[in-house]
Amino acid sequence: MQTVSSSSESSPLADPPRTSVRFASQVGFIYRQWRKVLNRRLKAHGLTDASWAPLLALSKAGRPMRQKELADHLFLDTSSMVRILNQLREAALVDWAADPEDRRAKLIALTASGWEQVRAIEGASRSLEAEVLHGIAAEDVATTRAVLARIAERIGEIEFGARCERSEEGAGKAGDSG
Repeated sequence: MQTVSSSSESSPLADPPRTSVRFASQVGFIYRQWRKVLNRRLKAHGLTDASWAPLLALSKAGRPMRQKELADHLFLDTSSMVRILNQLREAALVDWAADPEDRRAKLIALTASGWEQVRAIEGASRSLEAEVLHGIAAEDVATTRAVLARIAERIGEIEFGARCERSEEGAGKAGDSG
């Protein structure tokens, strides 16, 4: 009797099994899907991804943040951040004042209404998390959180090393002129 081989056996590049999906692609896909569902739920509160992310970042910081610091934290360019902050200020969710250490810089802070929106964001986020994780063993969730924390730490180490290398290269070039 002749057996028929599957396409993955005949060619390793044909149709790889689901387990071979690149790790970063899988994490990215889950992240995008999660945010898509959360965005849909937060729309009822008049919030979009662009508006709720800065509110959450400010709440987690627990202090006013400089505009550039907030933009860097959200991986946004400063021109995009200005537009978003103007919208949030018009909605009375944030306000800003000159930074006493640098009068040219703005310190962005949540207003009372901004804090109310943060509570709505966190409630929607906790509710979604409970729904998504329902039926998954607590030990599995704990392991996943621990592994993701280690991966984040490792990425930070890699990025820090790359920044140090770039800094050393720049210092070396500056020292070559004399």
